[in-house]
Amino acid sequence: MAYLNINLREIKEEDMETLGDLPALLSLEIWLEPNPKEQLTVQSMGFPCLKEFLLVCGDHDGGAYLTFGKGAMPKLEKLEIPFHVLMAKSHGFYFGINNLLRLKEVNVIIYREGTVRSDTESVVAAIKREASANPNHPRLAIFGADAEEVQEDNREESDYNWGSEDDGATDT
Repeated sequence: MAYLNINLREIKEEDMETLGDLPALLSLEIWLEPNPKEQLTVQSMGFPCLKEFLLVCGDHDGGAYLTFGKGAMPKLEKLEIPFHVLMAKSHGFYFGINNLLRLKEVNVIIYREGTVRSDTESVVAAIKREASANPNHPRLAIFGADAEEVQEDNREESDYNWGSEDDGATDT
């Protein structure tokens, strides 16, 4: 099994493409400090075997803005990513979570530095809408500073073992 945990000072679109070309990669953890300054997109056909993806941003006031194209990460089951509200707003609150067809679990950390509550509510609504539109109906947990914590189980049947870990989110 191939696992990669890397710490980076900067990541660009071409870096995501290079990582996405690693054929045997099953689990990827990227730690960034400082936060990315531009949108990153995982293109179609990227990360053909990846099952787990975690993106962590070191600056707690920033976050990131990552989107997923159709066909990207076709085997991804678990996703944990931060979203920067201001960057999401400037790109129309689109993420592409609905394009990750095998997704079972999504954890999103909302970074809302310099925003108003309505923008955070729009991000949460967009994420919930995309998770609901995902044909695999993934479990969704959204966390953020001063943001309402949300947890939804969009799965039609409870056939996945999520463990007993208490993540602090509230049920809706």
